[in-house]
Amino acid sequence: MKFKLSRCINGHMFNPSQYNGKCPFCGAFCGDMPNIQITKFTDLKMYGSTADLEEPIVGWLVCIMGVNFGKDYRIRCKKNLIGQSENMDISIEDDIGIGRKLYASISFDQENVSYIFTPEVAGTILHNAELASAPRELNYFDVLQIGMSKFIFVPLCSPSFYWKDWGKIHDANHDICTLSPFQRVNGWLVSIGGECPIGRDYRIINNKNFIGRSEEMDISIKDDKAIKRYYHASITFDQKERIFMVAPKNGHVWLNNKAVSTPKEIHIMDILQIGNSKFLFYSLSSTHFSWD
Repeated sequence: MKFKLSRCINGHMFNPSQYNGKCPFCGAFCGDMPNIQITKFTDLKMYGSTADLEEPIVGWLVCIMGVNFGKDYRIRCKKNLIGQSENMDISIEDDIGIGRKLYASISFDQENVSYIFTPEVAGTILHNAELASAPRELNYFDVLQIGMSKFIFVPLCSPSFYWKDWGKIHDANHDICTLSPFQRVNGWLVSIGGECPIGRDYRIINNKNFIGRSEEMDISIKDDKAIKRYYHASITFDQKERIFMVAPKNGHVWLNNKAVSTPKEIHIMDILQIGNSKFLFYSLSSTHFSWD
């Protein structure tokens, strides 16, 4: 008997008919996910971008143990310097085990679409519980221990998406966490076109996230005047079912180029148009990872 194998966005091969289109290794869907490859970051006419360009987001570190439990740190398309100082690209505050000066770095290799983690000082830095003393390639959901904190690595770029040219974890120390459960990141919207700067991410936290231009909104998208100031739409994360739902409220929303009139489930790599801007949806919480 022959099986038709598909590859999920994280490179895993599996039989989608056997697993209902969901990767058994990481929980990502294959289905009709778009294969987006931007060959020139400065040429984004295909997305109708009118905004100023920023260094795009290529991934995140999410703290799963330590004083910043639940907080995410942006990884951009360059060499990202890690330390406690606010001058670092990835500034990990309040961890006394991390020096203020350069402690480690994460570099994004544009040609090979890969991520390289490099310890920059002598010290105890662990990669998947092994001492890291030399540069190492990072893979989906790798765990880094830097100072007294642990981080899970979440890549945005993969064979299905990249900007070119430019099981559950329970060892978190909740007692010293400075973020409430309602501040922990569960996903992101990443701007890929329209009036918002390309590559900017917007955090999705627990429960219902209201979208609008006002700073009072959970997801404040200030650059797009076509977005209502208050309650344009919402994205809800169902912690029990591990699903995300998008719903219009006072404005229009499109999901994968189709107008949304009632709440719709969204999956990793779906494209949402809110106002005149387009966003790629990416989730952290799934059947493979949760904060519970």
